[in-house]
Amino acid sequence: MGETATAVFRVVWESLPSIGLCIGLTVLFRERLDSQGRTGKAMAQSQYAAYILHVPVVPLFQAMVLGTALPPFAKFSLVTLVAVPATFLISNWVRMPLHI
Repeated sequence: MGETATAVFRVVWESLPSIGLCIGLTVLFRERLDSQGRTGKAMAQSQYAAYILHVPVVPLFQAMVLGTALPPFAKFSLVTLVAVPATFLISNWVRMPLHI
C-alpha cells in the first residue's frame, strides 16, 4: 500500500467517529431528549431577543472583569456563566410586556 492510500485510509478512519457521533446524537436527542421544561420553554421563546440583546450585555460583563487578576480562561468562564443567564433574563423581561 502506497503513501497516498495510507493517507486516504487514515482520513476516512478518523472521520468515521465524527460522522457516527453526528448521526447518533441526532437520533438520541430526537428519540429520548425531546421534552422541554418551563425554563427551556421560556428560553426558547426569548431566543431572538437574546440574540439581539447579547450584543450590549456580554461586553458589559467583559468590561467588568477586565481589570481583575484572573487567568483568561477564568475570565471567559465567569463572563459566560453570568452573561448568558443575564441575557436570557433581560430578554424574557423585555419580551413579556410586549406579548411577543
